[in-house]
Amino acid sequence: YDVEYKMAPRICVTLPGGKKFKPYKAFAHIRNEHRETIWWKMLRRPESMDEVEPDLERLQMRLTVLRGYDMAEVLAGQHKDKHGVVAVYVDTCCTSRKVWQRIFPGVWVGLD
Repeated sequence: YDVEYKMAPRICVTLPGGKKFKPYKAFAHIRNEHRETIWWKMLRRPESMDEVEPDLERLQMRLTVLRGYDMAEVLAGQHKDKHGVVAVYVDTCCTSRKVWQRIFPGVWVGLD
């Protein structure tokens, strides 16, 4: 999980009437072990996990289903997946560790 601050502030939205504003402060993305982007999002509050938490929960469901679990079991929380996400490297490991470990049980969270 990485958050980048250079690209997002360059995005400008023009409203009807010509008023312009910059809605995003950062760009977050997750890459897999092959360095392929598997999730990304433009963020308005980059320091808060609240904005990305629902997306991470959906990513966990998607990854679980891709490993062969039944979607109904995943949605009901009845799967016992022990071969999912193993490690996450983040810039804010101390403040976000509990969120990562709640969404991805057993994951190791380290400093990027």
